[in-house]
Amino acid sequence: MTAGARLLQAAALACAAFLYGLAADQPLLGASLATLLLLAAAALALTGRRGAAPHAGLALGPLPQAALALVALPAAWALTPASAAGPTQLGPFWAGLAAVALVLALPRPFLARPHGGHAGTLGLGLLAVLASGGARLGPAYPALMGAYLVIALTALSASDPGRPRWRALALRHRVGVALGLTLSAGIALSAALALPPAHDWAIRKLGYDARANASGFSTSLQLGGLTDLLLSDAPVLRVTGPRPDYLRGAAYDLYFKGRWLTRARTRSVPLPAAAPPAPTDPVVELRPAKDLDRRVFLPLDARAIAVPGATPRADNWGLVTVGPGDDLTRARFVPGPRDRALVDPPSDVDTEIPRELRPVLTALAFDWTQGADTREARLAALVRRFHTDFTYSLRSRHPDGRDAGPRATDPIMHFLLEDRRGHCEYFASAMALLARSLGIPARVVGGYRVTERNPVGDYWLVRERDAHAWVEAWVPERGWVTVEPTPPSGLAEAGSLTTSWWAGAFDLLSDRWRRGLELLMAQDPLAVVALGAGPLLLVLLLLRLRGRTRRRGPAARHAGAYSPPPPCLTTLLDALAGAGLARAPHESLEALAARAAVHPGLGADAPTAAALLTDYAAWRYGAQGDAAELATRIQAFARRPLAPPP
Repeated sequence: MTAGARLLQAAALACAAFLYGLAADQPLLGASLATLLLLAAAALALTGRRGAAPHAGLALGPLPQAALALVALPAAWALTPASAAGPTQLGPFWAGLAAVALVLALPRPFLARPHGGHAGTLGLGLLAVLASGGARLGPAYPALMGAYLVIALTALSASDPGRPRWRALALRHRVGVALGLTLSAGIALSAALALPPAHDWAIRKLGYDARANASGFSTSLQLGGLTDLLLSDAPVLRVTGPRPDYLRGAAYDLYFKGRWLTRARTRSVPLPAAAPPAPTDPVVELRPAKDLDRRVFLPLDARAIAVPGATPRADNWGLVTVGPGDDLTRARFVPGPRDRALVDPPSDVDTEIPRELRPVLTALAFDWTQGADTREARLAALVRRFHTDFTYSLRSRHPDGRDAGPRATDPIMHFLLEDRRGHCEYFASAMALLARSLGIPARVVGGYRVTERNPVGDYWLVRERDAHAWVEAWVPERGWVTVEPTPPSGLAEAGSLTTSWWAGAFDLLSDRWRRGLELLMAQDPLAVVALGAGPLLLVLLLLRLRGRTRRRGPAARHAGAYSPPPPCLTTLLDALAGAGLARAPHESLEALAARAAVHPGLGADAPTAAALLTDYAAWRYGAQGDAAELATRIQAFARRPLAPPP
């Protein structure tokens, strides 16, 4: 590789390293890697110019290059962010992928013959650049990516010894190249400038609520706000152990014109440590697959709650969160009545109804619950009416509640009295308000339902489309109970019962990658190096020993040190070759003796030649016969005038 090509490759990888530093929220690290790479390439180029030819680089074979790549992987662990990414940085999967590609690519410009060639080096850099695109870097990303592509293409051209010089090209070729580059740059620039505004316009037309946080649940719930989640297949949680049905993440107790609000918290205290579960307890483990805004999604019935590596806190709704500096990598619980993170009894807020809606809601609730004389019976009657007279639909349209008017503009009244179609938010809201009109404390709860099984990994997979809203009502004899007003048809649409094989295998691979990163980040760097280098050194040692054994040959393995054949065998073979019977490569002496016995060029001496070859093989490999007597016989045979070859 020429010094110029090496410098260009180093410059391209420097762009990739700096881009990764920005994406991983480590700009100083990225800038340092880029600077060191450029300085090393420049120093190697200057060193080469002192001699007659440019420095060729470090000469390593394929096996040492593989060893270098494996030993360098702990550096990828060091470059990967140790905590979950924020809203603008990379997630663990993409950060790990970019770090691995970058670490594998950085030493390759300094190798004389990198495995995969120069295209492989720049391909690894491109993989790091593309993986870094998961971060929200604004105009910095297209600028650095464009710089990488331009420098990488120039480096590939410089690495090709047969490329024509620019000045050697015909004028029409130079004009065509210039126009093509100008057109490509114009299209890329136009797309970079036009796509973000077009995206924002499309999102506004679709009614996307940008105020939603990473988990899809916040302190307020606008009716219709979960629609985007219900249309997404992105994984949210992976659950092992017995299936929990409902996972709570938010609670809402104040309703006003199509929006539920969360009352100011009255308690948020550290969760006391849980005693280890008994060996026979059915432990459920939840592992987030995305940023959940520090929320720990748990069912209403969960005891022995534990969040390893974090200090969880619980509020008066029994909702559990972790601190801003904590890593939410997993949570565990045992199904059963709560022993910590208890849910407070209802307050006056849990029976409040907007004054303009109370008369209609009360009349409707009493009409639907005629003959029911207990709270549980009234709740069951309301649920039956929703299941029989209403339809689940994601395409229903209801007023947003921002205009004045008691009935026509309130989405719940429109849902109950006019268009009896809607999804879970409308069913849960209507159920809670109707229950309150009967004097039953009730609130809307947001979270996820667990419905999909991954048979490949043997765990439950929760996706964004499993986002759900339901009701928790207060029954004095039982406390807070879960009430599901959404029709069964809507619950079936929340997700398939079994993940397909290929999708399950892909999700299992993503899960193992994330868990592997977590495991590496928890280890000491020296242990990681030993873990990666130890097996590699063992494999190299075995390959070295095997190579030595092969070079020594089979005779040395079984009979000690190898010794060359005696001169008499060479004399015999030369005499046979003179008669037209040459020994073929890898032909055994026994096979040669069989050919000699019928070879016409030997005439009457054919049986003698075959006997000599057989006797020599018996002496050489079976220690049978006298060596001196055999040598005398061979010399006498060689002195005979043999018939010339036909």
